[in-house]
Amino acid sequence: MKLLIAKELEDNNTNELLEVFKSEYETEVVFFDTSLDNRFVDTGAIAVDYEDREQLPSLSLKESMSKSCEAFIFFPKNCDPKSGVIDKLFKPIVEDKNVTVTHSDYSIDDVIVIKSRPVCFCRRIEPDVGDQYDLEQTKGIVKYIPLSLYNVRL
Repeated sequence: MKLLIAKELEDNNTNELLEVFKSEYETEVVFFDTSLDNRFVDTGAIAVDYEDREQLPSLSLKESMSKSCEAFIFFPKNCDPKSGVIDKLFKPIVEDKNVTVTHSDYSIDDVIVIKSRPVCFCRRIEPDVGDQYDLEQTKGIVKYIPLSLYNVRL
C-alpha cells in the first residue's frame, strides 16, 4: 500500500520535513509552495497560484491519484508534524482494510487539543465517496489515535 504525504510549506526546511516523514511504508512526498515569491520551487515544491491556495486539499488528492497512492495525508502550512507521525497514522490502515481514516490529537503551544474535526488525518482513498475530506462520508472505520502527533500554530 502506498501513501502520499502532502505539505503546504511556509518557513519549513524541506530536508527536515523529509526526515520527519521517513516511514517504513512506501510513500510519495509532495510539497506545495504558496509563497508569493515561490521561494521553495528550487526544492522541488509545486508552485501554487494565489487563486488556487484554497484548493490544496483537492490538489493533494489529485496528486495521490496520479501517483497511484491508495491513501493520503495533507498537512496545512500551520501544522508542524512530529517525528513518527506517518507510521502511527498509516499503520492501522495498512493492517486492517476496514480502517479508512485515522486521526490524532494535536497541540497548540504545548497544550493538547482534542477535537472532533482534526486539522489533518490519514485517509484511504475511497473512489465512491464524493468528499474525501468529510470524515462523515467514510464507508469504513474512523480510528482515533490518542497521541499528539503534530503542533498547530495559530
